[in-house]
Amino acid sequence: MSEENTYDAAAAVDANKGAAPEINLGDFAVTVAIIDTVSKRGAFEGQELADVGRLRERLVNFIEYHKPNEEADPQVESVTTESLDTAETEVIDFEDAPEPSE
Repeated sequence: MSEENTYDAAAAVDANKGAAPEINLGDFAVTVAIIDTVSKRGAFEGQELADVGRLRERLVNFIEYHKPNEEADPQVESVTTESLDTAETEVIDFEDAPEPSE
């Protein structure tokens, strides 16, 4: 997971014989929200957390950098900020955690 993959849009057009697929800031914001949700649910193993955290941080930085001005498109702005600002964090005290049942 630590390797960086690059996306070649020109190759995608050739491979698909059509227009390259599109992705927008809303898609990235949803991805960040998914990462936050599944991490709260404990879906990642310990060794995966660093890679997931780096990906999340890169997505947030990309969203913030490319976020449109409020005058440009208020609908996109509200979706992006709502997804990022409503993320909750939870601190877990492992000494108080229940033993896993088998």
